[in-house]
Amino acid sequence: GTDMLRSKYADASTPTFVEMDFQYRGKIYHIKRNPEYERPAKKGSGMAREKANAELIFPDGRTPITSSTEVTKAVIDLIGVDKKQFMQIAMLAQSDFLKLLLATTDERIKIFQEIFHTVNYKNLQDRLKDEANSLKANYDQLYNDIRQYIQRFSCAEMDEEKEALDKIKQMGEIISLSEIAEIMEKVLAKDEALKNDMEQKLQEIDKKMANLNQQLGKEEEEKKIQNSLEEQERILQKEEPLLAGYKTVYLESEQKSGQRDNLLATIEQEKGKLDEYTERQNLRQREKLADEDLQKMKKDLDDSKEMQEKTAEAIRKNKESLQDVAQAEVQQTSLQATERDLKNQQQQLEKLNKKIADCSNLGVEYRRISEKYKTAFGNYQKGREEQLAMEQAFYDEQAGLLAEHLEEDKPCPVCGSLVHPKPAEKAPHAPTKEELENKREKIAELEKDYQEYNAQASGKKAEYDEAVKRIQEQAQELLGTDDTKVISEQLKIKQAELQQNLNNLEQDLRRVSQAVQTKQKLEKEIPELEGKQEKLSQNIQKLAVDIAAKDSDLTAVREKIAELAARLKYADKAAAEEHIRGLEKQKKDIEDEMAEAKKNYEDCNAKLEAAKTAKGVLLKQLAEREKIDYQALKNEKTLLLEEQIKLNEERDSINLRYHANQESYDYILKQQDELLRKQEKLGWVKALANTANGTVAQKDKINLETYIQMNYFDRIINRANIRLMMMTGGQYELVRRQEALDGRSKTGLELNVIDHYNGSERSVRSLSGGESFKASLALALGLSDEIQTSAGGIQLDTLFVDEGFGSLDEESLNQAIQTLQQLTTGEKLVGIISHVAELKEKIDAQIIVTKDKTGGSRVKLVK
Repeated sequence: GTDMLRSKYADASTPTFVEMDFQYRGKIYHIKRNPEYERPAKKGSGMAREKANAELIFPDGRTPITSSTEVTKAVIDLIGVDKKQFMQIAMLAQSDFLKLLLATTDERIKIFQEIFHTVNYKNLQDRLKDEANSLKANYDQLYNDIRQYIQRFSCAEMDEEKEALDKIKQMGEIISLSEIAEIMEKVLAKDEALKNDMEQKLQEIDKKMANLNQQLGKEEEEKKIQNSLEEQERILQKEEPLLAGYKTVYLESEQKSGQRDNLLATIEQEKGKLDEYTERQNLRQREKLADEDLQKMKKDLDDSKEMQEKTAEAIRKNKESLQDVAQAEVQQTSLQATERDLKNQQQQLEKLNKKIADCSNLGVEYRRISEKYKTAFGNYQKGREEQLAMEQAFYDEQAGLLAEHLEEDKPCPVCGSLVHPKPAEKAPHAPTKEELENKREKIAELEKDYQEYNAQASGKKAEYDEAVKRIQEQAQELLGTDDTKVISEQLKIKQAELQQNLNNLEQDLRRVSQAVQTKQKLEKEIPELEGKQEKLSQNIQKLAVDIAAKDSDLTAVREKIAELAARLKYADKAAAEEHIRGLEKQKKDIEDEMAEAKKNYEDCNAKLEAAKTAKGVLLKQLAEREKIDYQALKNEKTLLLEEQIKLNEERDSINLRYHANQESYDYILKQQDELLRKQEKLGWVKALANTANGTVAQKDKINLETYIQMNYFDRIINRANIRLMMMTGGQYELVRRQEALDGRSKTGLELNVIDHYNGSERSVRSLSGGESFKASLALALGLSDEIQTSAGGIQLDTLFVDEGFGSLDEESLNQAIQTLQQLTTGEKLVGIISHVAELKEKIDAQIIVTKDKTGGSRVKLVK
């Protein structure tokens, strides 16, 4: 994984990345990558994850590409191969290509499938095989369905087609569907004729059966008449003895009609009084409500009088309280004015205090600038003295130079004298003109500085004096003194005095404010209480009137209740209604008894009359009926039923067989063409699938993918033999084996080696270790060349060979090195990864990796 890319010996804060330049087609590309790894967090403590990233810089200056995925894609687009293909072309690992040398056809198919992308041919083989299997399954399904329909087809045991039909069913395969269909048509035609014959016979039997049923139906009618006659006799014998008794009971019940009429009159009388019971009940409810209202009004009257007294007392007390706070608002106004005056004085004192603070700051600033002025002026004076000394030294130097050139009797260039009694001497450390000019410039700057500080100090002094003057004027006005020594102390005393006065005034204001609120509340409550008092007086008067009226109404209701109670004998309407229901039941019982007696008498008399009439009619019908032998008719019907059942069974059997046969016949007619089409398509698809998959009988087992790979393999072998012949001195040559070891194995990609020294051909597995290495290396180089060619003519000028040299003798090692050196002609670079010491003498440029005992490793370059 990528976690192996970061050294475990690296410090946690050390970044992990790789940078490299690579050349492709004469242009230099720069690439930088870093894996994902843990690093210390930039903010706070703990660790953070550095995400994998990459950057690719192009030689033409275009915008670099970033992100690992995009950089990888850009490199693949540039050189034409991905990492896996590059490893196959440029990295020849001995162990991998030894596997390729000794691989079987099946193993080599998998290797070439990855390298040359022949999986599409494999997919085509599989698709053809799947298509052939699918067609075979469909064909077999249809074939079996048709055979099942043939097996279901049947005929009568005596049909002449039965022998041919049984023979067809016993055969293992279908010979001719047209012949089978012809036989089926004959069987169907015979069964249809039998069906029609059966139907005709059954129709004739149905006609005979209908006639017999009509004759036998007359016997049933005669039985019904006889049964009815017997029933009428039974009625006459039963009802005639009962008629006299029913009549006696009927005549006795008629005598109770007077009792019934009396009950009816009583019921009507009692029902007429029911409304009075309702009226009495309503009056009692009205009495109850009126009494409740009267008691409530009396209580309200007492409560109102009590409230009237309490309200009058509250009005009196509020008016007394109002007198106590009558002057509260005037006092509040006066105190508020005093408060404003004191706060104004306090503000003036605060402003004076701020001016004093500001003036103090001005004084500090003035002293600071004054100090800077003194320092700047001292620097100027010191520098000026140094400047004068430098000028003296400079001029002395100039005089010394002139003195060196003075001669007697020749005029001085300064004064014109011909005599030079005391020439000037040269100063030992005289400055140059440039040094003198620099000094003058510095002194000018120092002079400018102290003059600027002088101007600032003067301005700040004037500002400070003006501030002191304004403070003295305001202090005289507020404190009565302009003495700067006592102004601050007097200001503090005055501020403390004002604050105490304000505190006292605030207490007075709170007290007066409470009094004002009390006055406002009382002025609002007193009119409300007086209004309430007026309403209570009016309500008391109204309640007195209402109580008198309600008492009068209650008296009238009670008189009416007493009047009704004198006329009504039951407690309430429910009791009266219960008594009425009892009277009605007595009346109904009498009426039911009378009705039942009358009904019994009339029903019995009607039954006797009806039975006598019916008996006469039935006797007449029996005398007029024709005499028929019903038993002979029944015997004939039994024979017809037996024949009908037999014919129905035969018809149903033929009909069932006919419909089943017709279904089989229709299916075969419908599917016979489809079967031929499937058979034809299966034939050529199966042949194509067998050819593509190498399963043709008596042929080599070479499938389509292997055939394509054989073409690649032949080209690889040709390229490999160029190197192998050179490395083995022309002794060995690789060749593809033409036949399989057995008839079951796949063939086409097996390797043999020809030994030109003895003219033999044998398996590559018989080569020694050193010979296997040279054959593997040659095969690997041939494979690399072929991959590079098949990858679209890509240009890769680097090759790495990993291990395998330890098994070579001196001569073989020289031959292998010579072969690899030939690859380095032009721009080709070959790298060898090995532990073989002899290679150090044969390879000039080396990268030697040495592992340290304390951990880690070191790299040394040798050229």
